[in-house]
Amino acid sequence: MSSVIGHRFLVPYECNVCQNLVRGGVITICGHLFCWTCLWPRLSGNGAPQCPHCRHRLILHEDIVPFHGEGPNADSDDNLSLAQPGSVPRPTGVLADWPGTKSPGGWTSTPC
Repeated sequence: MSSVIGHRFLVPYECNVCQNLVRGGVITICGHLFCWTCLWPRLSGNGAPQCPHCRHRLILHEDIVPFHGEGPNADSDDNLSLAQPGSVPRPTGVLADWPGTKSPGGWTSTPC
């Protein structure tokens, strides 16, 4: 398979900001894929954050989940990259109030 044909199949895995294959990826509730380090600077400090691609309103820590299907350029450290400003880690996708799982402090979630 030529690199041109191979790249065509990887297009869905391109960041909607930098247009490179996603690294440390996240998906918004509206279905758009970004590198975490590309998305966070566009959301940080915004009182009404929106998807940079379609302008859908986003609720931080609820509408952004990790994407675990990074492409061939991905590195294991990509998931640990801190986004600036503020050195913010990539969302984990684990809800803080998952019904049905009880801890001594109240209702909490358990990681997948």
